[in-house]
Amino acid sequence: MKLKPLNHIFVDVENSAGLEVVYLENFMKNSDAKFSQRIAFISKNTPQHLSSKWQDSNFQIVKAGSDPDAADFFLKDRIISQVIQDRKANRVNGSIYLVVTGDSDYCNLIELISELGWEIHVIGWGKINPALAEVATSSVNLKLAKT
Repeated sequence: MKLKPLNHIFVDVENSAGLEVVYLENFMKNSDAKFSQRIAFISKNTPQHLSSKWQDSNFQIVKAGSDPDAADFFLKDRIISQVIQDRKANRVNGSIYLVVTGDSDYCNLIELISELGWEIHVIGWGKINPALAEVATSSVNLKLAKT
């Protein structure tokens, strides 16, 4: 028997373009999706003004190292681990929501996870990298959607 799908949201804080947490939380609240994982990835290179926005949020904070791409590596690894875990638990594929606005380094991961049957939604604050928007199931610019 297949278990219900889980939805997960992962935030690369350094590549969130300064997204205010409240706008993302409102988007999540207004979405039909229920989220089992809410994780924000912060590296030692993430500017303090960006990382401090996430400290009092309902997101789990994962701190990465000082490598320039540390948050990217941690986030990608966590997504792959979650997909494997969900498959082993015999879950129906769900959706992964990525807040990675301008980082096209995620394109290969998005294509791979999409080929496995997952929906990948890119959430941005401002311009979303066209390459990301092209490979994702959907993309939304919360800056344009805010009221």
